Amino acid sequence: MKCKVIDSDKAKIVMSPDYNYIFSKEDGSFMRWGKTKEDNPMYGPFGPELLDISITSKCSPGTCKYCYQNAKKDGQDLSLNELGKLLRSLPPTVNQIALGGGEPTMHEDFPEVLRLIYSYGIVPNYTTNGYNLTDKIVEATAKYCGAVATSYHGDWDVTLESVNRFTEAGMDQTNIHYILSEDTIDDAMWLLKRPQNAFKNVNAVVFLLYKPQGRAPYSGILRNKEKIKTFMDNVKSCKSFKIGFDSCSVPMLYEFMQDEKDVEMLALLAEPCESSLFSYYIDVDGRAYPCSFCKGHVEPVDTKKEDFDFMRDAWYHHVTTEFRRKAMNSTYACTSCSHKKTCGKCVVYPEIIGCDHA
Repeated sequence: MKCKVIDSDKAKIVMSPDYNYIFSKEDGSFMRWGKTKEDNPMYGPFGPELLDISITSKCSPGTCKYCYQNAKKDGQDLSLNELGKLLRSLPPTVNQIALGGGEPTMHEDFPEVLRLIYSYGIVPNYTTNGYNLTDKIVEATAKYCGAVATSYHGDWDVTLESVNRFTEAGMDQTNIHYILSEDTIDDAMWLLKRPQNAFKNVNAVVFLLYKPQGRAPYSGILRNKEKIKTFMDNVKSCKSFKIGFDSCSVPMLYEFMQDEKDVEMLALLAEPCESSLFSYYIDVDGRAYPCSFCKGHVEPVDTKKEDFDFMRDAWYHHVTTEFRRKAMNSTYACTSCSHKKTCGKCVVYPEIIGCDHA
């Protein structure tokens, strides 16, 4: 089976008998279907749609106790030469690259990184802590990126100043990322009650479910079900700003949003974990994994080897295909749950999802 790819400045279209998508490079809207518009493919047979690349292991301040990458002030960058080689190896299905670190803006050639990715017809996006922004970085972000997010790390002045700078430069998709854990859920509920003008330039606040990786201890896993329920009630009543969740949160959303209309909306819009199905991760050393939380759990793929072929050596590597098998069957044991076909458990850390159905 082969696919046809139509790529322009405004959109990318992939067409085949069993796998199709339309991606707008202008606003990020995306639609995927299979043999019919009602059919949703289990995975991308021609390669990932999204690539997650760690371009540096440096971070400043570099002291976050929950950093899953264990980033520090000293580290290394993925060189432009290595990034270019990687970009040339990618299948044409890749439409976006999410840049991470460490702190991606600490890459010594960060504006050039954005320009280089953009030159391949791929939309770059990234998350920053907001501490290392320069006028040059903000300008390049507005010119090349589809979206940018500032992670909240305890200082709202830094977070909101970062958002305002991006917005003033012309960015429409400027979000705040907030890690939701046992330690932060109380502050998250306070956040949901803030007046609308407190986040006037924020496109959305996106909650990311805590994972015990790197420096992040298991004690931070969100376990208090009463607090989760209260938090979800506050989410539904919040009118001050838009709210989003990462794909890892989908099982938790199904578990604690029991209103029939909410569940119907989740089934239409929410997409569970895409790792190895529609997304893939490469670290700063060129080691590839099904997702960024697989480091230390599965065997990596070396993307720097001389004869590296992405489809053969990464997307259809035996580690990837085994992970993919587990991901597609992650809810197999959830016999008592009516959402098992649209939900998806974390293959690496199934204990984070706050669900009792398995």
